[in-house]
Amino acid sequence: MVPNLEKSLKGEKEHELSVKMNNTLLVGYCDHYCPKKKILNENKTSKNPNRWNQIEADNHGQLTMYALMLLLRDGTVPEDLEIWLNFIPVEEREFGGMWIPDRNNFTRFKTTRTAKQCLEFGSKIERTIKDMEQFANVVKLPDC
Repeated sequence: MVPNLEKSLKGEKEHELSVKMNNTLLVGYCDHYCPKKKILNENKTSKNPNRWNQIEADNHGQLTMYALMLLLRDGTVPEDLEIWLNFIPVEEREFGGMWIPDRNNFTRFKTTRTAKQCLEFGSKIERTIKDMEQFANVVKLPDC
């Protein structure tokens, strides 16, 4: 837990997003979402202090997916969303696992998505599903 970050996050924690896109059910859980103010927050951790930056936040597919799901489910225009990627540096523990060495150290990256980006992402999902179905029809697995 990062107290100063947690204080700034409004809305529902682990907000469930579930929506059908054509015949495919999309399900996700964003870290924080406030439907009233349309503020979406996603928290990321890494032991690499350079892992997250503005370019990474601007291109992170998970945020595009969430914006697409809000568009499909609620009709929320992506351009109306306030989107944040919050980076929390972590370190490895001596005996395994991770920990947050400085609970006041985090970086916030404000990013945006457009309806065009979201719809292109949706098309990519549909193409991937078709490719997977085609592959499953070509490759015959042995009976168990």
